[in-house]
Amino acid sequence: MNRKLALKGLFLGAFLFFLLPGAHGETPTGDEGLFSGAVKANVLIILDNSNSMDEDFLGNAVGSWNRDSKAAAGKEVLNNLVNTYAGPMRLGLMTYRMPAAEKVYIGNAYYFVSYDPRSYCPTPVDYCGEYCRTGDPVARGGCETACRAQNSLFDASYIDDSISGFAVGSAERNRYCALVYPKTNRMINPADPNSFFYYRQALPFYSPTDEGTHFDASPSYLADDNFPDAYEVYRGKTGSSDGMPGGDPKNGGYSGFWKTTPYYPTDSDIALGYREFGRRVAVTPVGRSWYANTSPGGGYLQVPVDDNLSDNKQRDKLLAKLQAYEDDPDGYMDTCAESDPNQCPYIINAGLTPTAGTLQAGISYFQGGLQQEGRTFPTPIQANAADCQKSFIVYVTDGLPSVGENGVQGTADSLMPAVLDKIQALRSLPVTIGGKTYTYDLRTYIVGLGLSSEAKTRLDTMAVAAGTEVDGHAYYADNFEQLQGALSRIFSDIQSGVYSFSLPSVTSVRFQDENCLYAASFEPEGGEPFWKGQLRKIQIEIDGSLGNEVWEAGLVLEGTSHESRNMQTLIGGGLRDFTESIDPVYFGLAASKTQERDQIVGYIRGKTTLPSGSNQVPNPDSPRKLGDIFHSNPLTIGSPSLFFNDPRDQNRAFQEFRINHQRTSSNGKRIIIAGANDGQLHAFETGGGTERWSFIPPNLLPKLNELVHVSHPTTKKHRYYVDGPLSAADVWWAVTDNDGTQKQESEWKTLLVFGLGMGVRGPGEEPDYLWSKNPFCDGDFKDKYNPPYANYCGYYALDVTQTGQFPQFQWVLKPGEDDAPYLGEPWSKMVMGRVRVNGNEKWVGFIGGGYTLGTPKKAEEGRGFFVVDLKDGNVLWSFTGKNSGAMSFIPGTPAIVDKDNDGFIDTAYVGDLAGNLWKFTFCPDDPLEAESPQKCGLADWEASILYHSQDEELPVFTTPAVAKDYNSFWVFWGTGDKAYPNMDGPQNKFFALRDENPAAPYTLGDLQNITLAGVFDDSSKKGWYLSLDGQERVLSEAAVFKGIVFFTTYTPPSNQENLCGATGRGALYGRAMLPLSIGGTPFSPGQGVFSVAGQRKIDLGVGIPSMTVVSQKPIDSSQKGGSPDVYLAISGGAGWGTEIKTSASPGMATLAAALAGSSPSSHIIHWRDRRVQPY
Repeated sequence: MNRKLALKGLFLGAFLFFLLPGAHGETPTGDEGLFSGAVKANVLIILDNSNSMDEDFLGNAVGSWNRDSKAAAGKEVLNNLVNTYAGPMRLGLMTYRMPAAEKVYIGNAYYFVSYDPRSYCPTPVDYCGEYCRTGDPVARGGCETACRAQNSLFDASYIDDSISGFAVGSAERNRYCALVYPKTNRMINPADPNSFFYYRQALPFYSPTDEGTHFDASPSYLADDNFPDAYEVYRGKTGSSDGMPGGDPKNGGYSGFWKTTPYYPTDSDIALGYREFGRRVAVTPVGRSWYANTSPGGGYLQVPVDDNLSDNKQRDKLLAKLQAYEDDPDGYMDTCAESDPNQCPYIINAGLTPTAGTLQAGISYFQGGLQQEGRTFPTPIQANAADCQKSFIVYVTDGLPSVGENGVQGTADSLMPAVLDKIQALRSLPVTIGGKTYTYDLRTYIVGLGLSSEAKTRLDTMAVAAGTEVDGHAYYADNFEQLQGALSRIFSDIQSGVYSFSLPSVTSVRFQDENCLYAASFEPEGGEPFWKGQLRKIQIEIDGSLGNEVWEAGLVLEGTSHESRNMQTLIGGGLRDFTESIDPVYFGLAASKTQERDQIVGYIRGKTTLPSGSNQVPNPDSPRKLGDIFHSNPLTIGSPSLFFNDPRDQNRAFQEFRINHQRTSSNGKRIIIAGANDGQLHAFETGGGTERWSFIPPNLLPKLNELVHVSHPTTKKHRYYVDGPLSAADVWWAVTDNDGTQKQESEWKTLLVFGLGMGVRGPGEEPDYLWSKNPFCDGDFKDKYNPPYANYCGYYALDVTQTGQFPQFQWVLKPGEDDAPYLGEPWSKMVMGRVRVNGNEKWVGFIGGGYTLGTPKKAEEGRGFFVVDLKDGNVLWSFTGKNSGAMSFIPGTPAIVDKDNDGFIDTAYVGDLAGNLWKFTFCPDDPLEAESPQKCGLADWEASILYHSQDEELPVFTTPAVAKDYNSFWVFWGTGDKAYPNMDGPQNKFFALRDENPAAPYTLGDLQNITLAGVFDDSSKKGWYLSLDGQERVLSEAAVFKGIVFFTTYTPPSNQENLCGATGRGALYGRAMLPLSIGGTPFSPGQGVFSVAGQRKIDLGVGIPSMTVVSQKPIDSSQKGGSPDVYLAISGGAGWGTEIKTSASPGMATLAAALAGSSPSSHIIHWRDRRVQPY
């Protein structure tokens, strides 16, 4: 009221980049560097500095210098954020541009006041508002019944004549009924301590002088929004009469006449809808204030966005502007001597609320066109980060707009369309940087302070338009703590992002009751070792489209009490409950450090409080319990395969095993397993996402302390734990080796084998937890094989046959003394199958030797290929650097093949980091030798180089793909450094090689270069190769389906000074393996199969894509007997904002037709976080 009232908000405009993850097997330089690179977020804080910030959260005038004011609360929260984020982010500050302001006095004005207790109902019901609006007698009765239970004197019909003066059903009457009827608050009358006055709302009153307490009445009051009423001002008012001054019967107890004056609405009044103040008003003094009742309509840049260097100048500039002068009114009023209040050394509050104009000022600043004080400010988006910076605005407001862009006053209804237009413009904002135009999606978070329900509804529409609503609502805060919490959550959300580094889990052949996809993702966060993980189950609809999320395991686990979790580890070779009963020495602590042990156990189990000194302190990550699922791909354990047949077994034991172990979501026995960087291997029921159990490898127990913390942020860094590959298979073993023709059902098991990947690394990035003196890896560790440190701790095997129970521990990998020196970090996934050994059936696992940091030529660890007996974990056979100096590291996973189709693995292929492709042969069936399987033993197994890279050492990290043409087997693989995906290297290639059992290794000269021609047509060559463009590289496995070879590539940024680091681009290739006809169009071997004949590849946008995954439609669906749908999932992004490409997507039509065959539809799914895509 004017004298003046106001409402306002503060903005946080956040520019933040997001980087897509790479692929399995990268070092922190290649992995976490994708999330913690050199780019910092640009955060523009736009702080509401209108007069309404003089109010507290209830709307009472308290003065901006008062610690209870919204202004002081906003500045204090922002002070904390500046101190926290000035280093990790590039911060700047903007306010509303103010008009000329004057120094005045502020008081609380109580509108539509009554002195009669009949008007008072502390907690009215809806009937009251209805009666006020309509006069309905039923509503009156309901209102009086409820209110008289609180105040026996209440009379619903006692309605201000300033309300009843408006016609029933009019917009004015409806508005004022909502604003002021009935009176819900009361205050002791300062002029009559024995009486109260009653009101619904108090708002600021501004005056050029200190008017003290006064009581105002308008004997000539007219209920008309367009008519400013004149008020008689008195120093005293006693009694409970609402009569007017001037003698009986109007004498209402007024005394000490002072003056007559009109009143006009100000900022808060305009925004809330007050054009009238009622026949009676009371005013109580507060103190001094700045004041203006206009607005130029725009924003004012106080501190441009910049880095905070070691001198902390940027931080100090921001803190100076955010000086609150709490409880120091003279400091707040007198320190600024500038004639232009915008240039005060600190922010003052005066004027109206130009929401749309301020958003436009933000738009102009982002676009590099903000003009101010004769200067044009450049965009804060850095030119060398333009490819990856993302932008957000966080708008914290205590009300609705009161002026438009040009400063003309209006109602919220008239001004909101322009506000929504600005928000929507920010969602697709063109910015030209370095001659290139980018389109950015600037999302706006909305936070409301102390708002009415009507105002909240309008803010909800803003949040929905901005795409940041929470269950359809904006964020709200009604006190300091809620404001701090809301801004902290939003900043954390902006900083974190959600990423997926693992493949989506979807079975190759789906069944109707399990027609779903599982997707893992995580949220990286700076200054936080615990990154939140998600594991989602998503329904696949009958038409092949993705349906709703069924559950998210991380949220389900949040609701699981820590006491009820089934968590175990391995101590002394036996499973042990993960509780405080475990000796501290297993955690790498002294035996006396029981509190530290209890803190570790409590944190990992997810307790809400943790012991710290003599106190219990909050767990900073509670209730979240699931850590990030980074490199470990989720794996489902379902019913034994319908497609495996064991004709050799006369007892048909596997069929019985299958019948006895049906595992479905409906019967609760189907589970999905994932390794996470919370130190645990988790198993979840697929029906509802409930955690069934978790296992903590014993060699990770002493590493858990690097994860545990009791405050945020912390100096501890994100580490890897259970971060390696998972594999599972139904396998057979007998007590005594035999030929497998008389199997027993009890001899079949479902075995899970998992590696720890980089989880074996310690703080210095050496594999400190890889070797142990103890046979079960529960203590005394070393980073290298050095007897007695002779027990390898990289792979664990669990018997998960009974999925309703905790699995049985089976073994840790046991290399012999000749093999041990050649085992490195466990990066290679163990693939499982059966082989023949001297006529006996033996189930084995195949792995590469792994990876070692440093130059491959200088280390032994990792230079090997190993065949493992699945019954006990012993290495059955190996070929290592000891056997051939040509063998380099083998971090990739072998491809195993049954070439002669006798049910036994006879060949394996795997690449090494020197660029060689190795071939291993295990007792193939020889049709010319009837006794060959019985005579063939381990000594007959052979190793050879199928392809020799010679001097061209192009690293192979991925698994080869193997497929057969009419006569021969083909092997497909690509090269590229996964460990350092952005580091420059030699030109990489993709190979297609026909294995004709050569006497000597193939070399590059044996293959046709189809880089330019794009067609393999030289029959004298043994295959073909593509030279990839520039620094393009293959970081994921190839796949072959329906005669098409699929592989993805990644091209790092061409300018290594580009701060976006890993945000190069991904591409999808599809090349014909055989002569094909797709939709009547012929394709030759090696030719691209996309829409344009011979097209080389399809651009997938920013990020490192994973391998393709093929999955067929349920064969028992409604279209019985029909061909299956086909999915091609390329997981380069994350669970939120994923982009789905279908057969209608550009460039996909021919590929989709080839995949679909005779099926009704085909879907190509590209998983990528759209927030990393700035254009």
